[in-house]
Amino acid sequence: YKLAELAVENPDHAILLRGQSDDFRNHEGTYINPTAFRRDIPDLGAIETKINKAHELLCAAVAKNTDLPVKARAALAEPLIDQALLQHYEVVPTPWLDLTDLPHIAVFFACRNPKRATVYAFAVPRNRILYGIESPAKGLTCWSLASLCPAPAPRPYYQRAFVLADINDDYPSISAFAVDLAPHLLCKFILTESTVKGEMSYSFGTPQGTGIYPADYADPMLKVFRGVKDQMDAS
Repeated sequence: YKLAELAVENPDHAILLRGQSDDFRNHEGTYINPTAFRRDIPDLGAIETKINKAHELLCAAVAKNTDLPVKARAALAEPLIDQALLQHYEVVPTPWLDLTDLPHIAVFFACRNPKRATVYAFAVPRNRILYGIESPAKGLTCWSLASLCPAPAPRPYYQRAFVLADINDDYPSISAFAVDLAPHLLCKFILTESTVKGEMSYSFGTPQGTGIYPADYADPMLKVFRGVKDQMDAS
């Protein structure tokens, strides 16, 4: 009900959600960091080198994979698509934050630790959500992965995934990305154990197995991304 209310009150915005198993806070309140910035003093140069290396490995793996359609191989050569997928398949940390527009998906990720389950709601201006290959403009930028990623990478379709970042003039350097996205937070929901087990489970159900992740055999890109991650971990 509350999410529907927020959507009605913000007609020019999309309400996008993020579920976390904890509400991370400091003296200023909640902070929300993309994976690239989840250290006290992140080494931005090292992170950027890692992302670029993963991009090279993924391009090489895709070029060798003759089972992928030609259009998919061409799309995966684009650095932006690579970065979005490297984030979503958890290969390397990136400056993008994963979001969804489906409440039960956000609740699923939040409830991995139901004692601290938190769902964040962002109101993202609809004109800042990009569909397909477009050049990001300065400021808040959100990509719909379902329209950005090729069909052989189905996980973003299952999870109705988006990625969010706040970018300044120095893009595409990683130093161009905002470290903390909490300033763009609309509100948050702290889910108690009783809420998770009762009302939320009743309202949304609990996605399991192929309800949130495609089966391994149905995800042609999974083996490719796991191979890249193994190479990154070994280097």
